[in-house]
Amino acid sequence: MVDLSFSIYDLEYFLLIFVRVSCFVYIAPYFGMNDTPARIRIGISFFTAWLLYETLTPVDAVVVDTVMEYAVIVMKEAIAGLLIGFGANICMAVVNFAGSIADMETGLSMATLLDPATKETTS
Repeated sequence: MVDLSFSIYDLEYFLLIFVRVSCFVYIAPYFGMNDTPARIRIGISFFTAWLLYETLTPVDAVVVDTVMEYAVIVMKEAIAGLLIGFGANICMAVVNFAGSIADMETGLSMATLLDPATKETTS
C-alpha cells in the first residue's frame, strides 16, 4: 500500500533537499549558464529533490524550535550546495584548460572560435 501522508516535518525535510539541489544547479556547469532558462533549472531542481526525497530516509526527523534555527539549517544547506556546484565548476574548468593546453601543443589552436553562450574561445 502506498502511504500518501505528508506532515510538516516531511515538508521541512523536502525543502532542505530542494535548497541544496537548487543551489547546486544554479552554479553547476551546463545548468548555471545564461542560456538555460530559469524554469528549466527550477524544474530540474524540483524533480531531482523529489527523487532524492523519495529515495533517502532521514536518520532523525528535522526538529527545530524556532524559525531562526531552521533558517540557519537552510543557510548551511545552501552553502553546501554552492560549494558542491563550485567544485564541479572547478573540475570542468580544469578539463577545459587541459584541453586548451593539448590544443596548443598539437597545433589546433589556430581553429578556435568564440562561443556565444559562454563568451569564451572554444576549439
